[in-house]
Amino acid sequence: WLLGSSDYSARLAAAMGLPFSFADFFGNTSEHGPKIADLYRDSFQPSPYLSEPRINVTLQVICASTEEEANFIGASRNLNKILSTLGLLTEGLLPPEEAIEWPLDKNSKAYMEQSTKGYIQGNPNQVRDGILSSIERYGTSDIGIVTNCYYFKDRKKSYELVAKCLDITPV
Repeated sequence: WLLGSSDYSARLAAAMGLPFSFADFFGNTSEHGPKIADLYRDSFQPSPYLSEPRINVTLQVICASTEEEANFIGASRNLNKILSTLGLLTEGLLPPEEAIEWPLDKNSKAYMEQSTKGYIQGNPNQVRDGILSSIERYGTSDIGIVTNCYYFKDRKKSYELVAKCLDITPV
């Protein structure tokens, strides 16, 4: 597998006849991601590894009982995104209780909203609809999920809710 988020990585995977995993979870890639997936498929050259294109897409997802709770949990990840862009170092994610109160100017808030708009976040119905929409947009059902949040219990609950809303039975 070749992991990437650009047309260069898609072309490289296609030229080498490798499966391609698109990193939609970066947050600012979902607008052009489906075009990159199509570019990979259209450029694919069979190889000893693979006879036809195979694509995986990994999504950034936070699922909680309510949309409000998901937004609260996601505050840690969203703040971390803007702080790293500004070159401010932290010791990892901040607790959402701190992240939600972090003073950001309007430009930073606007950038954060823009750079995280591809994330799938909300209650189980919203998350299911977002994942199904991504499956359709990318033309693949090979989906991975990344859930970045401060508390492990929230990450675990998110994965459990995603599995339930997609009717996935744990193995």
